Amino acid sequence: MSNSAPISPNARRWLNLISYAEGTYGNRGPRYDVTFGYTPIKDLSRHPNRVVSAGGYSSAAAGAYQFMPATYAGASKALGGLPDFRERSQDLAALYLVRQRGVDPDRSAVTPETVAKLAPEWASFPTLQGSSYYGQPSKPINDLLRFAKSQGATTAPLVPNLPPPQGKGRPFAVGDYISPEYTRPGAGVASQGA
Repeated sequence: MSNSAPISPNARRWLNLISYAEGTYGNRGPRYDVTFGYTPIKDLSRHPNRVVSAGGYSSAAAGAYQFMPATYAGASKALGGLPDFRERSQDLAALYLVRQRGVDPDRSAVTPETVAKLAPEWASFPTLQGSSYYGQPSKPINDLLRFAKSQGATTAPLVPNLPPPQGKGRPFAVGDYISPEYTRPGAGVASQGA
């Protein structure tokens, strides 16, 4: 994607989902002008690169997609040098990172698997085990699937919070899809492709 190409509707939905998961999505969409802990950013000419402490954590994450300074600098360099930290630059950097993690933002549906691919990039996205890659709080996959669907994205079905099917020999994982007909232990498991 060139720096001047339009952002596809599906890619915009992915951007909104990342912002939602990171807690920067508001009534008007992503908030590009906040740091971790919701401190306003007054100057979007560059990443603020300032550590903020809130809720027992400290971070230099900033913008709609909560970029760490080095991550943003790396994405900017890979994209030929983004001019600033404004909306378009943040969008392009986030889409670059999505692609680097193996998800095509223009075509990929929102599924537990595609979300898990992005978990190493965004701590608020759950792994297939349902927790943050970094041990921080993450959004439950069903919350993300509901939000994505409300944005018009193609999504996987919600993952039921049910006991594991008997005989599997392991705990239920987000990657297991249980058919809507599953109502008792021992019933069949339906598998769906991503």
